[in-house]
Amino acid sequence: MAIDSYISLSNPVRVIGAFVDKIIEQHPELLPEVGTKSTSRPVYKFATLIKLYIYSYLNSIKSSRKLEQESYRNLELLWLLGNLHPDYRTIADFRAKNKDSIHKLTLILRKFLINNGYIYQVLLRLTVQK
Repeated sequence: MAIDSYISLSNPVRVIGAFVDKIIEQHPELLPEVGTKSTSRPVYKFATLIKLYIYSYLNSIKSSRKLEQESYRNLELLWLLGNLHPDYRTIADFRAKNKDSIHKLTLILRKFLINNGYIYQVLLRLTVQK
């Protein structure tokens, strides 16, 4: 059976995948400029690693080594990453080198979730007493 049959249509990883693909299409400026070397292995796409980052954030997985392990055994991650398995160093380097793009994308994600009623933003108004 295909991995796709194990992931229900209402599974959050489908939302993550569709959201990242759409945002990358709408905001290509978020893509970092990556050099290419003819002697090295092909790099992972930014969209693939940002999907992994969002999945880890939503599932409270902070360790790059844990994410590497999960990419081999977790069906949701197998589906989301297209059966790719980045190693822990790749994941850690991605987080370190793309802080600005990750920050911008997570702000877009939060706004999307709030505007569509998936989460509610609590606004605290502090009044300063004089």
